[in-house]
Amino acid sequence: MTIPLRPLGGTELRISEIGFGGVEIGLEYGIRVRNQTNLPDAGVATRIVQRAIELGVNVIDTARGYGASERIIGDAIGNMRDKLVLMTKVSCPGNEMHGQAVRETITDSLETSLAELQTTYVDVLAVHSASTGILSRGEVVDCLDRLRTAGKVRYVGATVYTAEEALVALQDSRIDVLQIAYSLLDPSMADQIIPLANRRGVGIIARSVLHRGVLTEKGAQGSPDERRLHAHACNYDYLFDRTTTTLPQVAVRFVLSNKGVSCALLGMDTLSQVEENLAALPQTPYPAADISRATVQCPSDPWSILPGNSGT
Repeated sequence: MTIPLRPLGGTELRISEIGFGGVEIGLEYGIRVRNQTNLPDAGVATRIVQRAIELGVNVIDTARGYGASERIIGDAIGNMRDKLVLMTKVSCPGNEMHGQAVRETITDSLETSLAELQTTYVDVLAVHSASTGILSRGEVVDCLDRLRTAGKVRYVGATVYTAEEALVALQDSRIDVLQIAYSLLDPSMADQIIPLANRRGVGIIARSVLHRGVLTEKGAQGSPDERRLHAHACNYDYLFDRTTTTLPQVAVRFVLSNKGVSCALLGMDTLSQVEENLAALPQTPYPAADISRATVQCPSDPWSILPGNSGT
């Protein structure tokens, strides 16, 4: 299988349209059906990573905060490192931490990541869950930029949740890559953030493409809010056709129809999911009229599934 490559903003990197999201091999994550675990054992997880690479994935996203994910990925990639784009993240230090303490914390975090990933550099190092305060302060991005100068990082990134955070990140010219939540149920970043990032040469990585599992068969077996959102998405009947027959395929095609997105990250915690996710690769983008219709149809509360909002 060949997965098309797209440029990652103004970087020199070309990455596969579908990327491997590493959280699900390191942590219990997503919708649990009948209390069954979503976390594969280490041997299966290693094979999941390798199978994704065999099928054409060349970009792997992980984080220091994703449990055993970095170590599993390091064991899995072996001598394939130079063929891959590795992205990891450092957690934001607390607001009370400044100066040398921030530099030491971030440097130590990266050194641990490099050891776990069994590499001497990462292609993208991002600030994990970057708040407007952390981004405005600039101190954390300063540290990442120094690590780039030292040759341990090729490009600097940030992962954000809100449009406000994204706008602050896009004001910092040192940030090359922005990771955002973008899905069929929440296409809000397409209005302002993705076009602005494209104009500024900042690469866009889409996460939560399957909306934390709601846009899979598990969504029909989750909490009341998860089931409601899953049913809502199934009503987008005009997005199903001869080649796009499942909801995950619809979800991936919707995101990749936006040419401003470089890559759709998909989590995979079983070997069958690897095959299914990569079978979701669309052949053609949706017409603009269908994208507009789906955008208007999106729910007003797409993240009601989050713990604390839904009560689950």
